[in-house]
Amino acid sequence: MTRTGRRIEVTDTDPRPEWSAAARAALEAGELVLFPTESGYALAARGDDERALARLRAASGRGPGEPFTWTIGAPA
Repeated sequence: MTRTGRRIEVTDTDPRPEWSAAARAALEAGELVLFPTESGYALAARGDDERALARLRAASGRGPGEPFTWTIGAPA
């Protein structure tokens, strides 16, 4: 089964604050967020939301003992 959610187009040449706000709202709601990196794409979830982490584990195919990479930004 394929499940898709909202899609927000983001470009480096035209950054918009609403894109960050939409991604933040999705993460706060326990949703997963896919974002581009320099080498590909990353799938993100809140690290303090067990249900979101379970979704991330299922989507990535990681087992219970396999760690995730943590990305932490500067505090606002």
